[in-house]
Amino acid sequence: MREFLYEVKDPMGFHARPASRLFMKAREYECRIDIAAEGETVDGKNLLALMSLEIREGEMLRFRFEGTDEEEAEKALLEVLDQI
Repeated sequence: MREFLYEVKDPMGFHARPASRLFMKAREYECRIDIAAEGETVDGKNLLALMSLEIREGEMLRFRFEGTDEEEAEKALLEVLDQI
């Protein structure tokens, strides 16, 4: 299992565009990808669940990866987050 924390820096929060980019990349991997914010955890491969978190600027997201390609998934999602 691998995990990291990410602070949302966009003043608009984690809105549709970044959530969609993250979802599109996450679904390329077989491992389980959970994303947690404010005590709620959702499947990173479920766009509607991800959007339901209503993440605002300054909130911390915890990404957790578990499975055969978890290391590759972690690197790929970090790259996506760097571009948001």
